[in-house]
Amino acid sequence: MNLNYSDIEYATVAFDTFIFNHENKIFLVKKRIADQIEWVLPGGRMRQQSDSVESEVVMRIKEELGFEIGLTHLLGVVVDEKIRTVLEDMFCKVVIFYKAVYLAGNFIPKGDVEDGAWFDFKEVEQMNLGYNHNQLIKNFNNYKLIPATRSCLVDNYGKYFNYLLDRGFYFSTKALILSEKNEIFLAHRVQKPFYDCWDLPGGHMYANENIEQCLIREIWEEIGADIEIGNLFQIYSDKGKNTKYASAVALYFVKIKSQIFSANIEIDSFNYFSLDNLPEKIGYHFDLALAD
Repeated sequence: MNLNYSDIEYATVAFDTFIFNHENKIFLVKKRIADQIEWVLPGGRMRQQSDSVESEVVMRIKEELGFEIGLTHLLGVVVDEKIRTVLEDMFCKVVIFYKAVYLAGNFIPKGDVEDGAWFDFKEVEQMNLGYNHNQLIKNFNNYKLIPATRSCLVDNYGKYFNYLLDRGFYFSTKALILSEKNEIFLAHRVQKPFYDCWDLPGGHMYANENIEQCLIREIWEEIGADIEIGNLFQIYSDKGKNTKYASAVALYFVKIKSQIFSANIEIDSFNYFSLDNLPEKIGYHFDLALAD
């Protein structure tokens, strides 16, 4: 294991939305990107005091387009490999994208949205879109549809959090490691926050990493094991789950190549637990994810 990264900055998060109406047409907006006006999927950068990614998507679509929408599915996460470091606030390394249905409202463009229209999907496939949205459209039918409904830390919604890191909405990865008996692997924390709690192994992603590199590095640093990365399970982003910074945490199914683990200054022990007999103290409120 030899991972050497420089220009360390945390990866920041944005969202894009595939909005379909009852005729199965998709909505695109016109935005000014650099010196050009281009058609793109509706989306934007996450704000630090957002209650969650899902709630921010619904609220921003209402604010900027005048639409009420219902999120149906999480489609996935993409990483912009061209962004190697965070030089300006406008750069977002990670984009989380959702499928949604139009419910009500008249299109009223606001903010950086200059125009918008409904298109047949086949027409969109032939268009030259901004950002990396041509690739998102091309891969649309290959995405795994993950239900957008999940357990949420709603008691924190609407509250103000004075995060230690006061810039940005960051991205982290965590590993769901299951034994042959379907038991979940947890690591015991001996550092704040969540001292003396059990946690899923993983951590924050740097701007010069992709998701695979992040998970490989974090698992190696925390438990000393090599891994194989599987499918995305869900993303948890509720306000206050982490007191240090606002973040979206992507949970991936992971297979480990060894059952020999190494303790460190952050983790002192490891264990597998039955999903119906979990420890009482679980860090970062991942008891919600394990319930799901």
